Amino acid sequence: MDEIILAVLTRHGQATIKTLSSATGLPAGAIKAALLRMEEEGLVCRRPGPSRQLVWIVADEEAARAYRIRETRAGQARIVRFGRRWRPQPAITHPTSPRGRSTLSDS
Repeated sequence: MDEIILAVLTRHGQATIKTLSSATGLPAGAIKAALLRMEEEGLVCRRPGPSRQLVWIVADEEAARAYRIRETRAGQARIVRFGRRWRPQPAITHPTSPRGRSTLSDS
């Protein structure tokens, strides 16, 4: 989620929580928690915007880019690990489905 928020902030330059929420489809509370966490890490900061609302900006472009790359790679590694453990489940057919009827009539 953090990398999505950073991508939107990088693209738009600055954004309010409401703008980030509508751009990402994430709830405002989750975005605020993520922004506060990223602010502690020095990735983003807030400042007064033109209409006296607080806007969030990327504080350190290079650190934000490195963070996004690191999180993307970590996510890809989780997908690969899941793929190694995943085993297909046998298909379950309902007796009224065409496939189920044909197997029932064969017996």
